Amino acid sequence: MYATRDPASFISTVSLPPDAFDSLLVMFSGEYEQPSRRGKGGRPPRVVHAHAVLALVLHFYTAAVEQKTLQELFALTPSTCARTLRKGEEALARALVACPDAAIKWPSKATQARWAAMSNLREPLVHGVFSFVDGKNLRVQEPSSTDLQNAMYNGS
Repeated sequence: MYATRDPASFISTVSLPPDAFDSLLVMFSGEYEQPSRRGKGGRPPRVVHAHAVLALVLHFYTAAVEQKTLQELFALTPSTCARTLRKGEEALARALVACPDAAIKWPSKATQARWAAMSNLREPLVHGVFSFVDGKNLRVQEPSSTDLQNAMYNGS
């Protein structure tokens, strides 16, 4: 998958297009320590590429799969999968802290005021809001605007 760079495969596996994955991989690689020596008993490390570790972590979080499924997909033993997942999660957390675009930011007062004015133009009965969130990614039905209850209820 990594070599073919097929956008559909990337999005279905790690929920990112190839270019975004590469940008994240640059930051992730700086935080993830690759094992540089052989493991116990002289065996080489099982997951040798940072892109495979990042894909493992992202697939775990975005596909909602169990570790057993990850072990089968990435050909890992249970202990190697758990260890690699833990180290990968820690490295990803450090990489995201260093990335300003990964932060959840509250809009400035000026932006809130501008958005509130636009919200009030659309829904005059709703006061004190600057945006609407539809967490289900469903279309929000337009209220009838006949009373305050209808203005605050999206009908779904």
